[in-house]
Amino acid sequence: MLPANAESKITSNPSLDHFVISFVFQDPLNALNPIMKISTQIGEAIRTKLSPKDKHKILLNLLNDLEISDPEKRLTQYPHELSGGMRQRILIAMALARDPDILIADEPATALDVRIKYHIIELLKKIGKKTNKTILYITHDLASVKGFADKILIMYAGKIVESGPAKTIFENAKHPYSQKLLALMSRSVDNEGKLA
Repeated sequence: MLPANAESKITSNPSLDHFVISFVFQDPLNALNPIMKISTQIGEAIRTKLSPKDKHKILLNLLNDLEISDPEKRLTQYPHELSGGMRQRILIAMALARDPDILIADEPATALDVRIKYHIIELLKKIGKKTNKTILYITHDLASVKGFADKILIMYAGKIVESGPAKTIFENAKHPYSQKLLALMSRSVDNEGKLA
């Protein structure tokens, strides 16, 4: 919360006034409306006015891009009818529906089993490359971003204590906290960030 005489700005550049940021929340069950069909929830995120037919086509394309099986059926379902991994992909679809300049993902796979977790990370990686979007992936699990991140910023006590290319951080971390995080990395992840 900001003091009464303060304001928060991402940029002071007026050319970026319409800069769009989307957010993927950590807990899809709490982020999704339990009494709204998936089609309505994703559809509300689309910023442009479209015919129902064109909107439906965009929804199907989003679900296909996220490798969601039987997308027509999924659009008619409610969140409680989907698995945790499926709900997480629906949140990603909602974020992408806004056609953001930056996608912020806050621990988007933290509550999922390891196989699904790495599948979600691979999907985000694929989407980032396909759409050329910036993805800010927030995590305490460095193993989950190995092979995914181009640049890593390590925060400790609310401050950035180390930053640099991912390869540099993984091979030669300088800050003690960075070194501790790296020591906690799972040994089940290979150098490309895939399950060994």
